[in-house]
Amino acid sequence: MRRTLIAAIGCLVLSLPHRAAAQTIDSSRTTTGPSRVGVFPGLGIHVGEPQKLSVAVGVVVREEWQSTRRDHSRAAALLVEPGFAAGRAALDWVEGFGTLGSGFAIGPSVLRTWDDPWVARANTTYAGGEVMVWPIFHAGPRLGVYHVVPSNQPGRRWLISFDAGIGM
Repeated sequence: MRRTLIAAIGCLVLSLPHRAAAQTIDSSRTTTGPSRVGVFPGLGIHVGEPQKLSVAVGVVVREEWQSTRRDHSRAAALLVEPGFAAGRAALDWVEGFGTLGSGFAIGPSVLRTWDDPWVARANTTYAGGEVMVWPIFHAGPRLGVYHVVPSNQPGRRWLISFDAGIGM
């Protein structure tokens, strides 16, 4: 499973253009500058439940532009996040604004626990979604809501996770 995920990320990185620039006119927003599209690494570190401490790595495809003298960006991020007590894989939609790293991310996620996680059962797979908010400097909280997969397992079926960190 891990080798397949790593191979898929590698294929995605190799198939995308590394840097492109274009002038766009979009009637839904007033752009005052050219938009820029690029592929970047996604990195982050998080502390919280159920993973305890984790490091996120992945690929981010991002578009940046200026509108009414303010910086804006939107991106798609594919991330894997191994931690001490659980691992996570996510595909997030990211919106950013301003020059101080403010924004939010939302997307589906899969979480696998192991070795005594906080507030979750060990050796269990969960599927759900997460929301991250960065008030400043790309740092802030993340909230996730997950359901046990497969759903016929006994016991508590829902998991609400919470952590805080910097980066993706």
